[in-house]
Amino acid sequence: MDFIIVGLTLLAPALGGSTKLWAQALVVLGCVLVILVAPPGARLPLRFILAGLLLLAGAGFLPATWFATPSWRHTLQTDYQLPLAGTLSPQPWVTLENLLLLLATVLWGSYLCTRRWESRRRVLLAVYCAGLLDLIGLALAAETAGFHIGIWHPVGDTFGFFPNRNQTGNPIALGGLCMLALAFLMFSRKNRAGYFWAAGYIVSMVAVVVNRSRAGVSIFFLGSLVWVLWVTGRSREKSKLGLGLSAVLLLFTAFLLFGGRTLERFTGRPDQPVDVTADLRFTIHADALKLFRHVSWHGVGLGNFEPVFALHRVKSAGNNRLVHPESDWFWAGIELGWVAPALILAGAVYWLVRHWPARNGPSFYLLSAIAVGAILFLAHGLVDVSGHRLGTLWPMIFLASLLRDSRKDAADNLTGTGIMKRWRSPSPVLRTPSPPAGERDGVRGSGGTRKETEPSRGVARAYRLAAAPLAVAAGAWLVSALGATPFPTSASLERVRRDLVRAQARRSFDYVVQLANEGLRFAPLDWELYFHRALAEARLSPRLDDMLMDFRRARFLEPNMVAVPFDEGRVWLAREPRLALGAWHAALRRAGPDKAVLYRQMLSEATGTPEIRDELRALALDEPELLLVFLAQATPEEAAVEVDRLLAEDQALKTLAPEQRRMFFLLWARHGNKELLEETFRANPAWAESGWLAYALVLAGRGSLREACELIGRCVDAPTLPTFTLQKPVAELRRDLLLNTNDFVAGFALYQAHLGANETNDALDTLRKLTAVPNCPKYFFYLQAQLAMKNGAWDDAWRAWKKFLDV
Repeated sequence: MDFIIVGLTLLAPALGGSTKLWAQALVVLGCVLVILVAPPGARLPLRFILAGLLLLAGAGFLPATWFATPSWRHTLQTDYQLPLAGTLSPQPWVTLENLLLLLATVLWGSYLCTRRWESRRRVLLAVYCAGLLDLIGLALAAETAGFHIGIWHPVGDTFGFFPNRNQTGNPIALGGLCMLALAFLMFSRKNRAGYFWAAGYIVSMVAVVVNRSRAGVSIFFLGSLVWVLWVTGRSREKSKLGLGLSAVLLLFTAFLLFGGRTLERFTGRPDQPVDVTADLRFTIHADALKLFRHVSWHGVGLGNFEPVFALHRVKSAGNNRLVHPESDWFWAGIELGWVAPALILAGAVYWLVRHWPARNGPSFYLLSAIAVGAILFLAHGLVDVSGHRLGTLWPMIFLASLLRDSRKDAADNLTGTGIMKRWRSPSPVLRTPSPPAGERDGVRGSGGTRKETEPSRGVARAYRLAAAPLAVAAGAWLVSALGATPFPTSASLERVRRDLVRAQARRSFDYVVQLANEGLRFAPLDWELYFHRALAEARLSPRLDDMLMDFRRARFLEPNMVAVPFDEGRVWLAREPRLALGAWHAALRRAGPDKAVLYRQMLSEATGTPEIRDELRALALDEPELLLVFLAQATPEEAAVEVDRLLAEDQALKTLAPEQRRMFFLLWARHGNKELLEETFRANPAWAESGWLAYALVLAGRGSLREACELIGRCVDAPTLPTFTLQKPVAELRRDLLLNTNDFVAGFALYQAHLGANETNDALDTLRKLTAVPNCPKYFFYLQAQLAMKNGAWDDAWRAWKKFLDV
């Protein structure tokens, strides 16, 4: 049974990190079956803390009328006529699923932490590390060979079994720390297995580097350094300290030398230094902290963070959707209330202090590595959500359960000496006898007192009663994942989302409405479902009220993404053009620095709708950035109107930045009244500083090529020219250029040779041959223009300037 438990622990990360409901169902089902077959008989010291956590989670099913109504909920129910459930949680089915997962985690954790292990802890840890090493090896093989493992879904170019690289790095780094401890233990016993675990430790380091997770790399090296200093710092054998530090520092040096893209995530690229203050993670934390202060002791209900946080984003607002706050502690505090993080921290501290490894105790090397890993796991939760994933949390619970010494606990229970008494008394009343020589690395559960060996039937019955409904729920989750819908689940919601996209593509709008209604049973705060339903209603119903309300709901529930109001405006453009402008106003407010790009798309969409195009032109009146976009697509008549308006309102063009002024003159030269532009330049000579290119275009347009070329020659910045010299005879350079027309090195050398011999015509002919070649370096056009001007070839010079300046 011990090895089955280890296998179930490894199953959690192996099933893609158990981030999908079917994987969670398999893991939970296996664990509850173990509890039903072999329930524990000892009570958990943390039972009151865990019970409090479950009670906080269950508060989501209390009547909402018992509590003050938050403003966002009041707005949804009154302004948007959203019929929310009467429970405190606005999405009770979501909360129920998450509550059952929390119950399974609490039940499994308490089971492991009270289990009497029949095997030595060293053996259990070795089996776990060996299994984890197999997973790491498989992930590295898949990365190297380029094949994909079906149940693993790393996002983008990430590596490993989780979609998120930081969650992959967490168990790998903690497993590597345990392998380091096993290597030390084996080497101290002169056991050759130490070489195997040392190799496993190195493979783990390779995996965290390939994974490119800053958190994984930090946990790996910081944990290794702290552990080595702890276990060898007071040792009389200083050679162990030196060897341990040398090994860790050697691997860290290898990382600094060959870290590649992973190292760049710490140091930044030479042209892109790391800017910590600009990191999105910290702005998310700022908004999460603000929301955390407003939630009461009961929180917003399990599973409701994503829709509620979307309504409270300020500093982190952007064109994306956030599903978690980049912190376990904030996530737990917002969903369960501000009491929950305090309970979790109290339970973790209690467990670590009660079972803190003694330096002269059994398996000190191994248990100290687990203790360091547990502390780093808790710290990692400040900046990530590893504690919210079964694939990371359950392995950590298993490792933490190995800290427990069942003989010491039994002795404490028998004599009544607990942790507080041990703290107060310098000499414990009862000392645990030293283990036999054969058990120095672990304690068998079969030892201990008679009180421990006789399990409590009441405790066993309680565990079975709690596990039975979980087995039913896990079975129902599996059925739901396979396609049936006994009740709404996240698996059925995911299936609804996939079917919605297909139904929209097939234009099955009746089916779209049916699917959206089905999904809203589980997630009534899901903006996508309202949006898809509105799209279908636009094709089905002649009435606008339902469609308008669903679009408004989608916009309120997702107040940051630009695509929501923009796509709504496109729908209104075909159905009711007068309503498109309001949606597009909202899209422009959300666009931020991408406003000009979005405005260009709007103008393109409104090409066939003149009244909307006129309204869009009005939006650019006070937005120079948008005005430039409009002028780039304007007709000559529209451009003349806008230029006259701008000059009448701002004759000195002070509202335009220098680069905007340069672009304004260029657009005026292309689309507006060129005669008026020339008069304006003659009346304002200072404008030539930013508008010289536009002025040159006007001059060339009326045939004054010489004047245009000389103006550009005075104002343009010279490009950087090559500094190499090719020492070859002119005849040989000509032959090289004749054989290979894109030999720009030989061409530049031949140009220099002719120019040095004052053969300007030959030099100009050489440049003409080079500039006729595709992808010719830009500086050749500059040289051609300058030389053509010198020779008085103004047509040739003007063509070269246009190529050089891309006009």
